[in-house]
Amino acid sequence: MFSQNPAQAIAIRFAIILFFAALVFSAVHPVFATAELALAGESTSQAAALDLVDTLQAVGESQRSFVDLVVAFVNW
Repeated sequence: MFSQNPAQAIAIRFAIILFFAALVFSAVHPVFATAELALAGESTSQAAALDLVDTLQAVGESQRSFVDLVVAFVNW
């Protein structure tokens, strides 16, 4: 891919995967923090709970897309 050295190519792929994993974690972390607050009773509004469910569903869909992207990249 980037190099003739297989070890270097694996290291580059691993670094790219870690970068995208960190990106997904930074996007998902606030959602789970909100979920913890909702479960702790800090947010009792039904509208807030429905917004949280919608957000979690959207995150699940984006994670599936991300996993498909990573699998395609690794298989490349």
